[in-house]
Amino acid sequence: CTAALDILVAKGGSASHEEVISGLEQSMAAVLTEKDQESKSPRNPPRWHGTVKKAYKQCQREGWIEKRTNGIWKITPIGREVPSHESKDAAGTLG
Repeated sequence: CTAALDILVAKGGSASHEEVISGLEQSMAAVLTEKDQESKSPRNPPRWHGTVKKAYKQCQREGWIEKRTNGIWKITPIGREVPSHESKDAAGTLG
């Protein structure tokens, strides 16, 4: 979850779902496994996208991001404090 928060901070506080996915793909490239990149069928996204959905829900439960509207992720004031405190401990993790 903290990796996504870092992306939102870098984007000025909000980003589309696609921008978050793209940013995570770039920042997590070294740790995403072949299995993470697989999908259940050609029409489905890679498995790791499911982890992003879980991270989104966790961030929302923690009050770190607002409920998504129109596919936009928006960080809350509480969420802005998290990357500076946790990203060093949780670097490279989605959840």
